[in-house]
Amino acid sequence: MTPGLVLTGVLLAGSALPAAATDTPGDPSTGGDTVAAAGPERTRLDAALGEWMARTRVPGVAIARVRDGHLAWTSTWGERDAGEPLDADTIFNVASLTKPVFAMMALHRAADGGPGLDESLAADWVDPDVAGDPRHLALTPRIALSHQTGLPNWRGDAPLAFAFAPGERHEYSGEGYEYLRRAIEHRAGESMPALMRAHVLAPAGMSSTSFGWNARIEGHLAIGFGADGTPYDMAYLRKRGPNAAANMFTTIGDYGRFTARVARGAGLPAPMFAQMQRPQALHAGAAEHFGLGWRVSEVEGATVLSHDGREPGVRTQVYVAPASGDGLVILTNGDNGELLTRPVLEATWPGADALLAAIDRDIWLYLQRMPAGQVGQLANMLPRSPPFMARFLYAADARLVAGAGLPAAERQAAHDAIAPFVLGLVDGSIAPERASAVVEMALEREATEGATTGATARWRQRFDATRARAWRDALGGAEG
Repeated sequence: MTPGLVLTGVLLAGSALPAAATDTPGDPSTGGDTVAAAGPERTRLDAALGEWMARTRVPGVAIARVRDGHLAWTSTWGERDAGEPLDADTIFNVASLTKPVFAMMALHRAADGGPGLDESLAADWVDPDVAGDPRHLALTPRIALSHQTGLPNWRGDAPLAFAFAPGERHEYSGEGYEYLRRAIEHRAGESMPALMRAHVLAPAGMSSTSFGWNARIEGHLAIGFGADGTPYDMAYLRKRGPNAAANMFTTIGDYGRFTARVARGAGLPAPMFAQMQRPQALHAGAAEHFGLGWRVSEVEGATVLSHDGREPGVRTQVYVAPASGDGLVILTNGDNGELLTRPVLEATWPGADALLAAIDRDIWLYLQRMPAGQVGQLANMLPRSPPFMARFLYAADARLVAGAGLPAAERQAAHDAIAPFVLGLVDGSIAPERASAVVEMALEREATEGATTGATARWRQRFDATRARAWRDALGGAEG
């Protein structure tokens, strides 16, 4: 399991922003409207982001808002590097937010001559490492774009190999995207960057986006900062080349324009666009809902597409609701950047409560369907990661505490205790051991006969009122 797949919503609220931010209106030439400022959304963001950026040690944030399928505005806060303001020209390594952009090119290729969604990639590319494994014949664009290849996220120094048969289950895989990239390039006789420019960048008006490092990025890059506020050495990025799953360098305006184009249908034939938004699991009991290039959530009967990106000092997020034309892009240059997702959604997204409830529901579904042997591993990891701990706590709150029958005031106290608890983990005033005790309350452990490594664990299905109150008190949310 890759823990980063599990958890996708985070914290609430903040207070006044101490430093000025910059606004950029939408670009009419690429379908943006001419709103000159974010208006009430910006006012709410200023109130939500300031203290949270300081307390979570996230130096810079860039946000793009899409309305009615058009880029309405972009805005930036803070610094791209120490003493250097983050502005509209700042270039982010957006990590896995590359994947939806690559997927859009792959879907256009599938619509315009292949490889088709259910066509074996073997006609165009077979990785030498798996040539002797007949399971490679089952690889298709559909399986690759929905993370069902059975290939690892990254092969590293090991030969590429299947962990399971394609379509048997989901497992997030950058290698799956790279496999599809090679097949598309062989079929088209063109490089991925050239295909991306033709099918995605040019139609969307993305003039400041590139794949892999180039000299133009120097002096504009958002420098990544660790959870303790220390900058990373970003020299390794200069070795990055084009990749289907990562290594896209772009600005908030460009990714906002891409998001707006997706909200308008992405220039795809309607049947293909509909498939993109539909969960693609070829197996029963899927723990995650992946469409083609996107995670898929159902929010009050409508589809919301999302994706995130994570690398050292990089935390990025995008949401798109094609039915309403809404979209949101959040780019940050700090390891704790995910802790800003929840307040930004609260400040900008129509019906944010429903979307956050869907995120919490999807997280809990993933937890419930995790292989038993991985539950204990995740439980041990959570207290060492405030962003993951936050996501876990909100999901458990929505499922376990909400169903425990507490009076409304006690229920609210338990919910309100989550944000200060997580901030305590960030600043060290709450020890990981205390967080471990909270996680343990959501577990059931059962000794396995003959086991030598202790009891197996599973997540609880419910809390009664007594356990819910104990959970609230452990978080520090006791009334009075």
